[in-house]
Amino acid sequence: MRSGLTDTYLRRRSGEETVTYADPRMEAILGDSQGAPIYQDHVLELMMKLAGYSSDEADEVRKILGKKKVEKIGSAGQEFVHRAGSGAAWTVRSPSTCGTSLPSSPSTASTRRTPTATP
Repeated sequence: MRSGLTDTYLRRRSGEETVTYADPRMEAILGDSQGAPIYQDHVLELMMKLAGYSSDEADEVRKILGKKKVEKIGSAGQEFVHRAGSGAAWTVRSPSTCGTSLPSSPSTASTRRTPTATP
C-alpha cells in the first residue's frame, strides 16, 4: 500500500504514534481508524462534513482518487482546503503522500469496511 496509511494506523493502534486530528470534528469520522482516513467513506464524510460538499460532489472527488487521476488530485485538494477554511491545520500533500485532510493515494481506500481487531 503506497500511501502509508495502513502503517500509520498500525503505529497508532500499538501506541507508537499519537493520534491527532487537524479539526476536532474529524475524531467522530476517523476515530475507528486511529485518525487515518483509510476507507473511501472516510474521505466522502470528511468532504461533506468539513467542507460542505454535496454527496455528488464528494463522489466526484472519490472518482478522481479511485482512478488515480494525479493531475486532478492537487486541484481537488486545494478546493477542499478552500471550502473547509484556510486554517493552518489544513495541508494538501503531494499524490505520493497522504494528508489527514484529503487522502491523496486511493490505493488504500475501500468501500468495504472490516471490523478492527482489538489489541
